[in-house]
Parts: sequence; C-alpha cells; structure tokens
Amino acid sequence: MKICIRLGSKIRDGRNDLVPYLAVLGAKEMENNSVALRSRKEGELGEIPLEGVIRRLDEEVKTRAL
Repeated sequence: MKICIRLGSKIRDGRNDLVPYLAVLGAKEMENNSVALRSRKEGELGEIPLEGVIRRLDEEVKTRAL
C-alpha cells in the first residue's frame, strides 16, 4: 500500500509540531543552490542561498537563539 502525502500537509504538520525551520527543496532550489526557508518566528523567508542558511543556523546555535 502506497500512501501519498502532499507537500502542503507536510508543511502544515511542521507548523503544528512547532518545528523552528522548514526547508523546502525543489527543482528550482536545486538549480539555484538555494533553500526555500520558513521560520516559525518570522514566517516565510523566501529563497535563500544554501551558504546563507548554514551561516544563519550556525549563528543561532552559537548564540543559543533557537
């Protein structure tokens, strides 16, 4: 039996589970070497280069901002 779960329901589940960040990767993001990022605190952050996401998360871990 194959269960089909849509992307929208996965994003909704992440919001309901209070996940700090949701990263969405699709063909466009793979082509641009970026991540569509959503923050629980700030909402939709848009498409951000992968290096920027890594820097952001690294800084939040160092300052214990998460």
